[in-house]
Formats: sequence, C-alpha cells, structure tokens
Amino acid sequence: MKKNLYIICICSFIAVGFHLYLSSRSYSLSADRVGESTICHINSSLNCDNVLASQYSELANIPLSNWGFATHLLIALLSLTLLISWAEKPALLWVSLSSLSLISALASLVMMGISAFVLHVFCPFCIILYLLSFIIVVCTLFSAKLSISIVSLKEARLFLPSIFLVLILISFISHLIFANTYNVQSAKKTVKLNMMDWKSSPVKSTEEQALLTTGPPKEKTIITITEFADFLCSYCRNSYYLLKILKSAQPQVRIEYFSFPLDECKSTKASCTLTKAVYCAEKQNKGWSMHDIIFDNQKRFIPLKDKQKALSLVKELSQDLSLQWDQWSKCIKSPAALEFTKKQIKAGKDMNITGTPSLFVNGKRISNRYFTKTLSAIRHHLEKQNPKKQYIE
Repeated sequence: MKKNLYIICICSFIAVGFHLYLSSRSYSLSADRVGESTICHINSSLNCDNVLASQYSELANIPLSNWGFATHLLIALLSLTLLISWAEKPALLWVSLSSLSLISALASLVMMGISAFVLHVFCPFCIILYLLSFIIVVCTLFSAKLSISIVSLKEARLFLPSIFLVLILISFISHLIFANTYNVQSAKKTVKLNMMDWKSSPVKSTEEQALLTTGPPKEKTIITITEFADFLCSYCRNSYYLLKILKSAQPQVRIEYFSFPLDECKSTKASCTLTKAVYCAEKQNKGWSMHDIIFDNQKRFIPLKDKQKALSLVKELSQDLSLQWDQWSKCIKSPAALEFTKKQIKAGKDMNITGTPSLFVNGKRISNRYFTKTLSAIRHHLEKQNPKKQYIE
C-alpha cells in the first residue's frame, strides 16, 4: 500500500506541474499573448495550443487545466497525508482519493474521445496527464480495497461534499490568479466595447479574390474571418499565430487572407515579391505552407532589399514543400502574378485599409485587441441569432 501511495503522490505532483503550464498557456491565448512554437507543439496533429483554443477547453468559463490542477493537487495532498499517517480516519481519505482519481480518469477518457473524434488533434502534455490519471486510479483503487469499509462509506456522505467544495474553491482561486496575471479580467470591458463597435460597423466587401482561403464556403458557416496583412509587418506576425491556431482548432471557421503590401510595391522591400511567391505556391496547393514559412522566418526577410535574394531565401526555406520550382519561378515572372498582386492592393483600398493587420468578421471590422475573446463573443451572438445555422464539421 505504501508503495502505491508513493506512486500516487509522485504522479499527482507531476500532473500539477503540467496543469500549471497548460493553464498558463491557456490564459496567454485568451489574452492574445501568443508566440512561436511552444515546447508542447510538435506538429499540426500534436499541438497543445490547438486543443486549448477549442470550445471544449473550458468548464464554467474556467479552463479544464485549472480543474485538473485542483483535482491533482488534492490527490497529492491526500496521498501525502496518508503517507505520513496524519489522518485520524484514513478510510475517509481513501474514499476521497478514490472519488477524485475516478473523476480524473473519466475526464481523461472523455477528453481523449473529443481529441480523437471531434478535434482530430492531440495535446502532447494532455496525453501525459491522461497516462498519469490512469496510473493514479489503478494504484488508488487497488489500495483502497484494503482500507474502505461500509462504515467509512456512510461517513463519506458528509465528508465528500466538503472535498468537492474545496476542489471548486481551488479551481476558482487559481482562475482569479491567472486571470489577474494575464490581465484577462480587463478583457471583459474591452470585448464588450469591441462587440458594440463590430455590431455598429458597416459591412464592407471587395470583388477581388483572396490570396488564400481555408474552411467551408461562406454559406455553410456563420463566421468568416478576413485578414489584410503585410508579410513584413511585425504586428501581423502576432495575428498570424492567432489565426494559425484558430485555423487548426476550429476548421469550421472560414479564413480569407489578403496580402496588403504597405509600400504598394513602390519600394525595394520584399512584400510584393513575397505575395507573388505565395500566389505561385498556391497554384500548386502549397500557398498556406509557404505563407507560414515566411511569417515564421519574418525577421530574415525584413532587412532584404534585393528581391532576388528574398526569392532565393523563400526557396531555401521551402525545400520540403516539394514544389515544381521551374514552374514556380516562371509564375513569379508572369504578368498574372503582378496583376494579382495589384488586385490585392486594390482589395485593401476597397475595404479602406490604412494599416495592417486589419481583421474583419463577416465583413465588419473587428478590433485586434483581445481578438480571441471578441471572436468567441461574436460566435455566441451569431449562434443565438441563427440557432438553426451552426458550424459544419
């Protein structure tokens, strides 16, 4: 029994650490404080951010990682108490330990199912937490058989509610601490103002075709996000990470990307050249991949004044895309590529774009500040207005 308690205690404290990391990442996403690939990002199928950004990542507006943190912290404390023999009625602690470990294991099974069959993406750290939960529940139930009696089960009716009350309290307190740390609480007022501005904004449109699109057709989704960005704009890089996560986490959202070179192709900057590069890559269905490569390596492109050097760097970084490079090079030099780039600029002017990134939801301009939270509020608003028109999968 003592060996099992050591295993339970160690596993639960490890789980606490993973939950704290996931909570930290979850709140940073809510505050739009995203960066480059995290240690929990392996590829598009194994990515913590994509899971944390999904609509299944919260319970009662509190991230699931906070609930997991509270659960495993209680498990750790209960097992530690049993290890050092501080409990007057250890059977009651075993009942509580069994209940919490069962809840954790069941929650793990549910989240595994959602990741596998709904999201089609897994969180690597979550997988570790699932394994830890299963180890804990097996060790707990095996040891609890030797300690739980009928009398203790009757006494547990009064003791268990207090344990679950403490769990809720820990989850709520941790939520307040993280929300204050990442300034998420102030987002409520900002999101409310963003919603008011969005509702009152006129719908704008352009007849020009987007450089890149993803997601279902407009008529089959209630949300279409339109972005105008410059490949060399540092602020656009942050919106790139946000939309990249959104694109993977919520494929039912349509995203349209327009390239809007701020210099309008009148300087030696590489913005227009990069637009042509992505346009020609998209001719071979590799546009989004090249778009991602350029933004991931944006700092290397900003100082380049020679357009040919910019193209050489794009080609060097994109070797894994397996493009037909001769065809790609001819496309870049073609009048069609130049004409398309000019139409991208025209599309920006049609939408009265004066700076980048500029974001629109269903043709209405949306503030970049707390974009993730604002988008969620817009989604709930639209779903209430159109209860029969939900996202398609």
